Amino acid sequence: MIEKISGDTAYFEAALTSEDLADLLSDAGLRLIRAWGGYRPDAADLEKLNDLFRLRPEIEFCATEPGQLGGLPELQRVSEAVSGCFGEGLHDLKALKRLRSLGLTEPDFTALPEYADTLEELSLSGRLNKKSGACLSALTRLKALSLNGTTLESFACIGKLKLTSLYIYGNRPNSPAGLEALSSLRALRVKNNSSWTDFSFLAELGNLESLCLEYCAKLRTLVSLDTLHQLRYVRLGNCDSLEDLSSLRGLPADCEVFATGRKLLQAGIAYEYSPKTGVAEWCREASLNLPAELLARGRKVQ
Repeated sequence: MIEKISGDTAYFEAALTSEDLADLLSDAGLRLIRAWGGYRPDAADLEKLNDLFRLRPEIEFCATEPGQLGGLPELQRVSEAVSGCFGEGLHDLKALKRLRSLGLTEPDFTALPEYADTLEELSLSGRLNKKSGACLSALTRLKALSLNGTTLESFACIGKLKLTSLYIYGNRPNSPAGLEALSSLRALRVKNNSSWTDFSFLAELGNLESLCLEYCAKLRTLVSLDTLHQLRYVRLGNCDSLEDLSSLRGLPADCEVFATGRKLLQAGIAYEYSPKTGVAEWCREASLNLPAELLARGRKVQ
């Protein structure tokens, strides 16, 4: 039986049927499938799933125990529910013909350079050993990297990668030093960070299209974003020490913006701007001290 969650995720707790497979194939929004409730997929389940991944390579599978990937050679996108689901030394990944996207909770992933020719997306969670962090530099085709509460010590190991998307959750590394080298970045998101105080590296990311800083506790002022001509989305969410929005004045007129935080609200400032509708009405009413330059952007659109 298949249960759909949030529209893009499917869970199954019993043997998959041909009807299940047809349902999964026809669901254009499906992006992730995994076993649930302690169910252990058998060879017949894996055969059906392999047919699914051959026809729908964009769908990700979440492995729940070692040995499952042996029956899924057509799978290209995979993650693990807990550490150890890919076997010792990530051995099970060898069964895949082409590994494009990988989600890991393993502290030791020194075997990853074996997949450098195909791996494009990587998500890491939890503690990392030092040798694993260093091997990131070998993943030369990597385009998207997510660091979810990891212990990575420095961004030096990714400075030469041609990343287009980077997500950082948590306080590590302790400094953003090295991020200025990622000139190919188009999307950057930093969340729940209470250690970084200097965000001047942003001025070097000339290809940035989307910038999202959320719950960055020590962000007080933001470097001018005037040189980032490709920006189309800026979100400064709940950055409670942020005091100044002057860096937003030179943004392109078609750049969507949202900015809130405790100190901003205390100063009578909040900002939400859409290229289609201008400054949000609630913002006009509640943000009494919004700088005139920012308020005028909405009037021009209207």
